[in-house]
Amino acid sequence: MHGYPFWPDKNGCAWASIFQCIAVPLHCTGGIHYRKPFGYGIIRNLFQPLIENYFIHGFDTSNEHNYISFHGRSLDEERILLTVEDNGSGMTPQEMKELNDRLHETIRTDTESYGLKNLHQRISLFYGEGCGLTVYPNLDGKGISIQMIVRKITCEEYKKFRKSPTAPT
Repeated sequence: MHGYPFWPDKNGCAWASIFQCIAVPLHCTGGIHYRKPFGYGIIRNLFQPLIENYFIHGFDTSNEHNYISFHGRSLDEERILLTVEDNGSGMTPQEMKELNDRLHETIRTDTESYGLKNLHQRISLFYGEGCGLTVYPNLDGKGISIQMIVRKITCEEYKKFRKSPTAPT
């Protein structure tokens, strides 16, 4: 799948597991969890920046039960809700509001970190209006949840679309 901009969701989960093997310290008993894939495709590196952010900003070395999990459910006939949840250090309500507001602004590479903003914009551009990501507090008050809305597209549909004369190159 190397070099493809779109791949089966199971490949995204496989990369998450590989990242866990590389990045998770031995004293972490929680790890990375994901459920059975949907069978649709996702844009490449959809989960990577979220996993990286967790280890940079949320991972708590004093917690023996760190975790990051991936969930997905069908919203309707056309869309899927993907949720990445962790029990990291979290954010204040004000920080979360500011981050969600910044996701919709133009990227200014010289003045800010832009990983989540870049991901939000990639999702919006690829999947269209109404798709993107939003950051929420977890219900138990520990860590955060990042919810991404994407369209249901199979790899076969994507390949047909890419061959279409009206498809962007």
